[in-house]
Amino acid sequence: MLGVGRGADNPTSVKNIVTKSKEVKTGPIWQGRHCKRLKDLKLAHGMCSDALKMLLSQQDSYKMDITAIQEVRWTGEGIIDKKNHTMFYSSDKKHHMFGTGFIVNKNIKHLVTDFKAKTPRICKIHVRVLFFKYSCGCVNAPTEEKDDDEKDNFCEDLNQIYEECPKRDIKIIIGDLNVKVGQEEMYRPITRMYSLHSLSNDNGIRLLNFACSKNMVVASTLFNHKDIHKMTWRSPDGKTFSQIDHFLIDERH
Repeated sequence: MLGVGRGADNPTSVKNIVTKSKEVKTGPIWQGRHCKRLKDLKLAHGMCSDALKMLLSQQDSYKMDITAIQEVRWTGEGIIDKKNHTMFYSSDKKHHMFGTGFIVNKNIKHLVTDFKAKTPRICKIHVRVLFFKYSCGCVNAPTEEKDDDEKDNFCEDLNQIYEECPKRDIKIIIGDLNVKVGQEEMYRPITRMYSLHSLSNDNGIRLLNFACSKNMVVASTLFNHKDIHKMTWRSPDGKTFSQIDHFLIDERH
């Protein structure tokens, strides 16, 4: 689910500022007289923009439990309660730049046990469902042309947020990673051979090295889809397409 346009202005809804990891009480989902726990988690990826209402509507129509969003471009970090959703976000404190976060359906909000705003480019949410616990990282990586220092700092922050996840959790990294993952034979155990691109760029190699060191796979390139379904970015002139948004998960899951 992708929005268009600039980032949304900060909503006027109730806002809870986060200064450290935010813990939320957990409990069962009540439906009439029967108590049920969520068995499966539906996770989507999108971008938050002026079309926020449309994004929330799309999340409901696809029955998504959680949507990871990038380019929030609000200021600060916190938790915002909407009518049917709760938004967890991490943005630049002074400027309307970058920003990552999660939109959580109100029906599973009680399953969110922790949220951490690491940087404007990285945040993490912890979710407990019936059989598993998930640590989900939402990221907005530097673009390919950024200098090595900025890329190194991002990789260090990403490594730190991963190491802070409980070892038994299902660990997921999702978002705008700004990487081109290739089909090189040496990376086939991580990516298989179904990427849109033939060769990895510098950001792609950094991501693949990270995934290899953490025993993760790039799930967005594991299956053979039509090229039109692999494209996640289009140039303004509509002539260039890339697959730069990805989904990483522990290999054992």
